[in-house]
Amino acid sequence: ITTLRVGEALIVGEAAGSPIFVKVRKKKTSFAAKGRDLELIARKFEEEKKKKKQDVEAFL
Repeated sequence: ITTLRVGEALIVGEAAGSPIFVKVRKKKTSFAAKGRDLELIARKFEEEKKKKKQDVEAFL
């Protein structure tokens, strides 16, 4: 990790089967509007997941 330069990253974890080295670039957009609230997105995802499960159970 001490050999990483500015603009480089090391990705590890369950999503990556093995450690991955990547180069990170500067953002190209000049303005980024405020995104949606992460908590709201997570709640919506869980609600949709629950609804799909209920639909499957009703179908069976």
